[in-house]
Amino acid sequence: MKKSLFVLGVAAAVLTGCSQSEVTDIAESSAIKFSKAFVGNPTKSATVVDNDNIQSFYVYAYKNEDALLTNENVYLQNGLWAYDNIKIWDNAATYSFAAYSNGGTAKGAGSLENVSYDKDAGTLKISSYTAGGDDDLLASISTETLAEANTPVAFTFKHVLSMVKFTVKSGLGNDKELVINNLTVEAGKIQNNGDLTYSTAATNWELAQSGQTYASLSAADLNATTETPAEAEFTVLPQDVSGGFTVTIEATITPEGESAINKTFTATIPADNAKWKVGNRYNYIATINATDMNIIEFDAPKVDDWNNILPGTDVDVTEQN
Repeated sequence: MKKSLFVLGVAAAVLTGCSQSEVTDIAESSAIKFSKAFVGNPTKSATVVDNDNIQSFYVYAYKNEDALLTNENVYLQNGLWAYDNIKIWDNAATYSFAAYSNGGTAKGAGSLENVSYDKDAGTLKISSYTAGGDDDLLASISTETLAEANTPVAFTFKHVLSMVKFTVKSGLGNDKELVINNLTVEAGKIQNNGDLTYSTAATNWELAQSGQTYASLSAADLNATTETPAEAEFTVLPQDVSGGFTVTIEATITPEGESAINKTFTATIPADNAKWKVGNRYNYIATINATDMNIIEFDAPKVDDWNNILPGTDVDVTEQN
């Protein structure tokens, strides 16, 4: 059975002697295809890219000993996984595939330059990667060799960064919004550049010797109520932050009929709580109470127990006729 590349949702190659309006037909069983990407759920981690929103990744492939695909964008189009540089399956060849996705929630998003795939070592390397705080970097090496049949090449991606989350709860005890004007992580403490070596057995990061760090990790204009806390998440390189770090929170509350009250708070995250592993999300939780904002508050009431007079008084009862 034949199916046109147009129907497959990939760009048609214009061959010599064909007009630009023609669509080249290729036997459906001959073109190498990619299946739906699967994003693994890492322990203790929330994802930026997941099974519902991944739409783009980049593939490196070998046919026997020869490079076949280099940084080829595979993207979701019309419900199918398409790519432009179509390759024909050779049933006498053995194939090797690796891929990455860098914030791949749209076609063409997150292409990287310093990437290499060593099929013999089974490693995918990304050099001098700078984590911006908002992209989710994923990596995968497929077990599919296409040696037996031309089945769609499947990837199960793993998150190779860490994620830090800051949750600010309102302890005001009502539905009045606590405005978080700014939440800022201490500058110059968290390294953001390094080299990744990924294999199916391990994920290793080597931080840059230059010690390149974030100039700023911050979020602004967040709101917290008693029911719904304010939250900010950042993706970071896995690392142990030497000496820990601080977080500054600028908060505002406007009582009814009063002027706004502005306060600045600082939280210190000790080094023991700043050790971040691959694929984990770490949630740092702060609660701002009414007294913190100079608001009169009431404590939880206490009610004394009843005094029981023991052992009690016996009462005679008489049957009435």
